[in-house]
Amino acid sequence: MNKNALKTFAIGARNSLISAVKKKAYEYGIDESGYGERNATVIGGRPLSSTEAAQRAKLVAKIDADGFEQVMEEAAYTWFNRFIALRYMEVNRYLPSRIRVFTNEAGEFDPEILKRADELDFLSEEDREKLYIFIENSDNEGLFKFLIIAQCNALHAVLPAMFEEISDYTELLFPSNLLLKTGVLAEMVESIPEEDWLDQVQVIGWLYQYYISEKHKAIIDIKTAKAIKKEDVPAATQLFTTDWVVKYIIDNSLGKYWIERNPNSPLKAKLKYYVQPSDFKTVEKTVTPESITFYDPCMGSGHFLVYAFDVLMQIYLECGWNERDAAKSIVENNLYGIDIDERAYQLAYFAVMMKARSFSRRILTQNVQYNLCAIRETYKESSYDYLSLFGENRVIARRLVEEFFDAKEYGSILIIKTPLDQLKMLEKQVEAIEYSVYEDMVSATYQTEITEEFKPLLKQAIIMAQRYTIVDTNPPYLNKYDDYLKKYILENYADFKGDMFSVFMRHCFDLTVENGYMGYMTPNVWMFIQSYEKLRLYIIDNKSISSLIQIAKGAFFKEATVDVMTFVLSNSKEEKGAYIRLEGFKGDMEFQKTKALEALADSSCGYFFEVNQSNFKAIPGSPIAYWVSKSFLSVFDASVPLGEVGYSFQGIITGDNNYYLRFWHEISKNKLYTNVSNIDKSRYNNVWVPYNKGGGYRRWYGNNEHVLRWIDQGRKLTRARTENSDYYFREGVTWSFITSGTFSARYFTEGALWDVAGSSIFPSTTVSSKYICALLNSKFSQLFFDITNPTINYQVMNIISVPYLSNKSEACIDNIANFCIESSKQDWDSFETSWDFKKHPLI
Repeated sequence: MNKNALKTFAIGARNSLISAVKKKAYEYGIDESGYGERNATVIGGRPLSSTEAAQRAKLVAKIDADGFEQVMEEAAYTWFNRFIALRYMEVNRYLPSRIRVFTNEAGEFDPEILKRADELDFLSEEDREKLYIFIENSDNEGLFKFLIIAQCNALHAVLPAMFEEISDYTELLFPSNLLLKTGVLAEMVESIPEEDWLDQVQVIGWLYQYYISEKHKAIIDIKTAKAIKKEDVPAATQLFTTDWVVKYIIDNSLGKYWIERNPNSPLKAKLKYYVQPSDFKTVEKTVTPESITFYDPCMGSGHFLVYAFDVLMQIYLECGWNERDAAKSIVENNLYGIDIDERAYQLAYFAVMMKARSFSRRILTQNVQYNLCAIRETYKESSYDYLSLFGENRVIARRLVEEFFDAKEYGSILIIKTPLDQLKMLEKQVEAIEYSVYEDMVSATYQTEITEEFKPLLKQAIIMAQRYTIVDTNPPYLNKYDDYLKKYILENYADFKGDMFSVFMRHCFDLTVENGYMGYMTPNVWMFIQSYEKLRLYIIDNKSISSLIQIAKGAFFKEATVDVMTFVLSNSKEEKGAYIRLEGFKGDMEFQKTKALEALADSSCGYFFEVNQSNFKAIPGSPIAYWVSKSFLSVFDASVPLGEVGYSFQGIITGDNNYYLRFWHEISKNKLYTNVSNIDKSRYNNVWVPYNKGGGYRRWYGNNEHVLRWIDQGRKLTRARTENSDYYFREGVTWSFITSGTFSARYFTEGALWDVAGSSIFPSTTVSSKYICALLNSKFSQLFFDITNPTINYQVMNIISVPYLSNKSEACIDNIANFCIESSKQDWDSFETSWDFKKHPLI
């Protein structure tokens, strides 16, 4: 599959379609500046038909509610979805009419539907009269629009969520000039080979991600660090999950769940990414295929759901079902999904139904009840008078409506507080109301509102309130919350607030049955850094990591600039888990797949591990350090944190670096104090003193470049952290706050101050500065940092957590450290960048 071709087409299609629908809006007197008369019947001297006038009024109302740009974006997106769905169906011969919409039998952009329009059996007599008018007038453009809309409306009967009936403003905004050989549809046909349309998961998923990629880049602006508006969250967070990662997750959650309860199942041999634990345990509980529930709370375009369908089909066939009945049961009983994005929901629904269609030719005509939806929200200003039809249960119904006030702010992390039994009771009552006969107009209107407004709310509430056998997803990666979302997360997920993905990880435990499984692809930071420590401890103490693959840094950068991992958690307390460490194999996701399969085929490969997760608590911060040796872990029992024998602080914040800081060579020599043996603080008034400010990688000594203006004992400094003044001008060890590679510590003599970027540590009476410098520059410390802080920022808390082990060799280590420091100083002083430079070593 040529992803570059998909990307080029999707990005170009988005821009073209947005431009096209804006042009159509302009034809009806509507643009970003306004729309003139709300109920206009004449535009530019042209009278509107009654249908056009009604559609225009609906469009104006929608723009008032959501804004011009948002409505144009949604209309373009809707047509994009319909076009790619029609293209998929025609290539796979799933169109009921068997007449191609965009191509001829040779696969060329030459719509067969134009030539065989009179053969379409879904056209009414009225439609055929219109058809002949277009043909008589040789209006191919008008005929094509008419047939596309008619085809979409005909497909509404079999795929209602994908092909909503087109009779509103989206018809008004149907793009013009679609038959051009240089247009969107021609490019779709010519740039994407027909064989690529045979895999609906890949083609639809990538088209969806690439379609929103430009908006994604526009929204994610790290420099401004702005909170993301709720309407932009889908574009900001949707990432198509790599195919082999989806298979690994589902093989080891859904697949493992079945195999544990059916140890002789042939399924195990069919799951390419299944991890067989050495201490495999069977579960003495019989489960039927239809009782297994699979939920994706961030389903996107349905990638997880479609592969879960394949695994479930194998389970059903193993139990004696035929494909046709199994397909229907899977859609109705097994698969559940929800998304915040309406367009993603349409694609996920379409992908699942097309997968079902591949097993059952009749599935589209069987009125299958599916369990997928896009989140709807409710509004405080609405009256919801229709709830009166619920009688004595109207209070419960009203409470449910209120739970979804601004629901798109929170998405599927929203905690449904209405008990599930009450939701089921309302569900029965809604069914009764739907089939009741009301003679008065008010009740009949309320009945319609309950069917069209309340019923979808109830469906999503039940989906979000139930517990599932398996919950697998690629959650959103988002840490810039708007005020509403931030407040909700602090109230409900305060210990897991670092990122939306960690909130989802915690929430999904509550959605999963005991002994069920949850699978994810997430950023890898939760394994190590301090802000996710409570999440790690929650999992280690209460749940378990079933298996995990740590993907090499940079492997996912073609899809997103984030380092990812994939793993499966068990909603039960187990000790041992399986881990695959791909960190040492730099390469793209396809290369990661190859190495993962090698590890699964040979557990002695050297990067496959089985460990007890209780080991993780031995290391400060409880990082998920599954690969470290027992000897490394044993150090922590006999050691104390370095912070107990040394004192470390962030440094001075001057408040005005332009005034207080200089390079040393910018200062007059008689004002420069760079070398002192006995500290006399009274001498340091209105002078310039050495100032540690980090710098690039350099160990033992050096980076002495900056000096600080020191006036009146530093009292002129506005933010000098005076609580640490007792350590001013002492001997110590400094390091660079930002370090992109190997960590480096440097010794400095008496007479210096330090910055935040050059934070420092000072020894107590039990250890020397040179020993601390040696410890921090050791391989052990580097391994410790790699485990506990795999970022480029080295803060004080990272340094003082390093294990310190007192031993009899400290004097020897001091001597070695002194040699290293002197060698590094000699090297530093050999160049004119040093204030102690005497002459070049070659002279």
